Amino acid sequence: IEGDFFPQPVTSQYSDTPNTEWSFIMQANSFLAETQIDNSEIMPLGFGGNLPAPQIKADLALHINSSDADLTGTIHNQSDVDLKDCVLVFPGGFEKIGSLDAGEQFDVDLPIDVLAPTNPNVNAGMGNYNYYATGTDIYLDDLFAEYRYADLQTNKQVNLLAAIFGNYELPSVGFLLIGWDDTQVPFQATLLEKEVDAEYLTAYLASFQVNIGTEEKSIVIPPVFFNWFIPESSNINYGNPYDLYIAYLESAEIYYQLGQSIPFSKVEGIIIHLKGFHQRSDFPLDVFLWDFDNNLWEKQDITDWGDFSVADPEPYIDENFTEIRVMLSENGNGGGEIEVSRIDISLIVEP
Repeated sequence: IEGDFFPQPVTSQYSDTPNTEWSFIMQANSFLAETQIDNSEIMPLGFGGNLPAPQIKADLALHINSSDADLTGTIHNQSDVDLKDCVLVFPGGFEKIGSLDAGEQFDVDLPIDVLAPTNPNVNAGMGNYNYYATGTDIYLDDLFAEYRYADLQTNKQVNLLAAIFGNYELPSVGFLLIGWDDTQVPFQATLLEKEVDAEYLTAYLASFQVNIGTEEKSIVIPPVFFNWFIPESSNINYGNPYDLYIAYLESAEIYYQLGQSIPFSKVEGIIIHLKGFHQRSDFPLDVFLWDFDNNLWEKQDITDWGDFSVADPEPYIDENFTEIRVMLSENGNGGGEIEVSRIDISLIVEP
């Protein structure tokens, strides 16, 4: 190996030993003709080392308005590397940019209006709670034009990102640019007296700091800025705020925490957003907020699906102004399992 890399065995995903088991399977109508196999063992190798990071400059700003948020600015590739399949990841989603060649600039103008994804590997066990590992509906496959099982190159890219993130779901990574290159050769691999056909693929990840601003006296922090967790204490500890099933007389707790630091001086209100897949005439749920002052669940006057404002929000947000807890309980009117398609919150604050 020539370069600043050193080889190491690749560990099998099923055991803690290198995967060295390879086999040839002969089908009924297949054959091997004049095929000489010289190797007695095939062992995959990984290479660990460092590559110089390309110079990616971003000038991004997040504008929070009364009911939504917009990400604007520019991303400039100041390196000599032509990046392919670029994706801009932000809280709540992503935008496919495509190619970002050396010297090229990309103009950003994106609305953000969905819940921020949660990384179960990072957030599990946060604080004094043991959280159930909740995830996001955004998978790494979604970042590419082709499905990973249908395209070899996409398969390589998805698996490389999964090795980086530790999961095939897109974690909460803030504002991040992911780009790819297959022309840079970080090392040379050769076998004695053998021909070697090598393929190279490099993933570049650039994290950005984003300025946050508003010009309004009162702003609404939308659900995009909240991470969500289902605690182990919840009667139902699976599902997510956009696909939640609650059986007869059962309940589900969801904790929301601000995932993005947003300065504000006062909390003016809480808005609860509630929708169901099959909305019955008799509202089947009781909705509770956790009262941090009295350490108990306080039932809210909510009798239908929709958006509801909590007039006195102070008892329902923790002393750090970062966490709100919601509990949904089937009240007997559902006649069976209730399918909740949305339960999240917005926070009204003074800057």
